[in-house]
This record gives sequence, C-alpha cells and structure tokens, in this order.
Amino acid sequence: MVEFLSSAPLLSPPAMPEAPAQATIRLRHNPLWTRAFHSFNLLVLLVMAASGLQIYNANPVFGGRGGATVPELFTLGGWLAGGRDWHFGFMGLYALNLGVWIGLLIRQRRRKLADTGDIGTLRASQNTTKRRPRPFAWCKTRGPNALIRG
Repeated sequence: MVEFLSSAPLLSPPAMPEAPAQATIRLRHNPLWTRAFHSFNLLVLLVMAASGLQIYNANPVFGGRGGATVPELFTLGGWLAGGRDWHFGFMGLYALNLGVWIGLLIRQRRRKLADTGDIGTLRASQNTTKRRPRPFAWCKTRGPNALIRG
C-alpha cells in the first residue's frame, strides 16, 4: 500500500526573527470641505492674477504707453474694462467663498464645544461671575461707577 504524506511530519520554513513593531504615523488631513474651498481659492486667484496682468497691460500708466508688457497668453479680459470685469467678478467669488468657509468653521467649532457640553454648562450656570469677570472687582469703593454712585 501507498502511504500518504499526511502521516509524515510537515516541514516548515525556518522561523524568521520578528521585526520590531514600528510606530504607525497617522497623518491628520484637513476636512474635505476645507480642501475643496482651498482648491477653489487657487482657481479664483489664478483668474484674478491673469485679469490683473491684463489691467496692467491695458493701463496707460504702465504697459499701455509702450512700457514693459506681459504676453497675452497670461492675460484675461482683452482690454482694460474686460480685465476689470473679470477681476472684480472673481474678487466677489473669493469674498463669498471666504465668508462661507468661516461660517462652516464656526459651525464646526460650536458643534465640537456643544458635544463636550461646555456651551450648555456655561449657559445653564447661575454664577455670572464665571461667565463674565467683573472689571474692578478688586476695588469696592473706586471704579468706573464711583462717580455715578455719588
């Protein structure tokens, strides 16, 4: 009869020494909405730079009187008023983007504070001195209201 290898002892490869455990470095990234806003800002600033170069070229004080001009490849708008229209239009987008980003940032910070209960604790507190320190609390007879008291 033929004997199968299952009865024979299995040969295993020699044991490798274990590598020391390496510390895992976890990179913290900005939230996706912050990265999206910054990417949008990059595009807006590129358009504003191109239209600004067009304003420079078309302005009679600078490039318009035969001074140093920027190649038309890098300009946007075609003439002075066109460059200004692009520039001011994208400046409004830049300001709007900044306002929305700040609003989202404040909302996120408030949510983090609310999750830990800090805001609710301060609002529910009856101790007003902890919420807002009194100015001149060290001086009982003098202070900004001493003249009013007579």
